Amino acid sequence: MSGVEISSILENSKEFDRLKKEQENVLNEINKMHKKLQTNPEIVEKPGGDTLLLNLRALYVQAKELAESELCVSNTLMAQLDTLLQSVAVPAGQRITIVSRKRSQFERAAGLKSKQVAARVTPDDAEKDE
Repeated sequence: MSGVEISSILENSKEFDRLKKEQENVLNEINKMHKKLQTNPEIVEKPGGDTLLLNLRALYVQAKELAESELCVSNTLMAQLDTLLQSVAVPAGQRITIVSRKRSQFERAAGLKSKQVAARVTPDDAEKDE
């Protein structure tokens, strides 16, 4: 994978982080407005109440747009990372031969089950003594 593709992945991850932070700020503002409305519900009936509700609606629209942008960047980033993983991974043919070699070793060992096996167990320094 080229350096350009890796830099694109880094840019998308930075954009993803930026969108998450911005979305978190918007959600904090929404929560503040909801607390304000819960503590003083009569604010809505006052002359500035419509403006407050319009601001709340605008924040919800902004949060929705940020979530959609985050989803788009996230999907792009996942596709780029999948491509990177595929380019780095061991080719399928090599992986199959490695697995089949290990499997045959295990099968040979499993085939010795319930058979007598001659083995000589010696201390580590026994070869020096002989």
